[in-house]
Amino acid sequence: MGKFKLIALDLDGTLLDDQKHIPDINLQAVATAQSEGYQVVLCTGRPLNGVIPYADQVFGQAPAYLIINNGTNIIKWPQKDLLVDNYLKIQEKESIWSLVAPFLDQGLELAAISYDGLYLVGKETPSAMMEAEARITFSDLSFLPVDHFISQDDLNKCILLGESAVLDQVQAQAEQINFSVVNLIRSQASILEFCLPGINKAQGLAKLCRTLGIQLEEVMAVGDQLNDYEMLAEVGLSVAMGQSHPQILALADKVVASNEAGGVAQAIYELLDK
Repeated sequence: MGKFKLIALDLDGTLLDDQKHIPDINLQAVATAQSEGYQVVLCTGRPLNGVIPYADQVFGQAPAYLIINNGTNIIKWPQKDLLVDNYLKIQEKESIWSLVAPFLDQGLELAAISYDGLYLVGKETPSAMMEAEARITFSDLSFLPVDHFISQDDLNKCILLGESAVLDQVQAQAEQINFSVVNLIRSQASILEFCLPGINKAQGLAKLCRTLGIQLEEVMAVGDQLNDYEMLAEVGLSVAMGQSHPQILALADKVVASNEAGGVAQAIYELLDK
């Protein structure tokens, strides 16, 4: 098996194609890696509900691990046991609301995410974009009044959805006021995420690797967006998908084909030297 022992795979834009399916060539490559003794971990910004159908495809009932919500939670599969959890505190949620509220009249929507829930904050009627987010993450969308958002104690992170240019304004405002209560992660052009300080995919992966007795230098990670940046920076072999964000392309040790052209399979087979 050589130097590497674990393969960490992002989902959207990486293992999944643009139709949110896992191509057969990727499934076959993952199965080959598992048969040769590699530990495969799904490492995603999605909540648990948005990962379960793909974990079923990749792992079936075989033991495995999922890192979800950008490193906030580590899940033992197939039991769905919660091994690591992190929650937003009242002060952090108040700060998030104070930052984003002035921009909501420009079409932005704030959603709060728990282990298995998706909540639209302060607005009862979701936009088509928010409904699509619920649909692709296989989540039931519930309304959450602002005061309940502040007081609810099981929320792991928040996402802000909307036009890219308006999200740029939110990030610029955060920089101007030195907003550091939580981490801001631009996981997609239309999604800005708010995570606990120090929480990211790299941190979650490092915790899991310590549990498994694996060094980060023994990990190959594959990703495409800025929420993969820390993870790719820390592992022994970083792989960027062909259509990745420019900063990810510049960071990675190697670049493979796009998610539409079997880039994950290429990365795995090249690791296995097949």
